[in-house]
Amino acid sequence: MGWSGGNYGGYRGRRTLTDILKIIAIVLGVAVVLVLAGLFLAQDYIVYTDEGLRLELPFLQEEEQASGKSLLDPDSITLKEQD
Repeated sequence: MGWSGGNYGGYRGRRTLTDILKIIAIVLGVAVVLVLAGLFLAQDYIVYTDEGLRLELPFLQEEEQASGKSLLDPDSITLKEQD
């Protein structure tokens, strides 16, 4: 007389170390793909300056121009003292 249970999936206990490492590898792989896709899509907006790397997005610059803010160069500012 054989066992007539319907579950032949085997032991369903705790996850093994290889299962955990597979999950970590998948998550890291997805993160790398997302970062590379973001860099590829944003390469037109990444600007290298003397101060370092900057991200200039067009919709942020339109808001600065609409609000009336002007970006001043610190070297172009002169002070006049009056007595």
